[in-house]
Amino acid sequence: MKKTTAVVAALSLATLLPLSAMAENSLNYNFIQADYISINTDDSDIDADGFGVLGSGLISDEVFFFGGLAMVETDPFTVSGFRGSVELRRLELGLGYRHELQPGTDFNVGASFLRDNVEGNGDFSGFDFDDENGYSFNAKLRHRINAHFELGGGARYVDIADESDTGLDLNALVHLNHHISFALGYTLGSDEDTTTVGARLNF
Repeated sequence: MKKTTAVVAALSLATLLPLSAMAENSLNYNFIQADYISINTDDSDIDADGFGVLGSGLISDEVFFFGGLAMVETDPFTVSGFRGSVELRRLELGLGYRHELQPGTDFNVGASFLRDNVEGNGDFSGFDFDDENGYSFNAKLRHRINAHFELGGGARYVDIADESDTGLDLNALVHLNHHISFALGYTLGSDEDTTTVGARLNF
């Protein structure tokens, strides 16, 4: 009887181990993340930094929603004798579709609505800045190397305030455990480069 029980237990463990490995290498779409943001412009010495929050959640096995709020402020600069800085707040809300190429590797496409709010500080505080609406499209690959490391990359198109930009997105995740990850991101745009460093809470 004891031998039979041991055999059943061993078979059950052998069945569960592959499932556990698959869970460790699966890609998660349910999270909230906080980032430090640094923006470097190519054509001027006016850079910006700030903070942002973003999140994502699965609606079905293939469809997910995502969104975020970024708040950055430029370095002080002078124009025509006026000196101050500019704050930008960008809200993003979108939907995405995921297609599993193989376990641990997904191809994603997404579309989002953007809204920018700009305010001036210092001598620019009396300037009237209009809020702007726009949109964005993105396509990317996500690949989980193992239980602790994940890489991603893709392209993003943004159209807002009568201007458009196409950028290359690169990101990496270090998973400390099932719930906490560290995130590093880099976006190479036509006129500016953006670096983000953050922490993610997975659900």
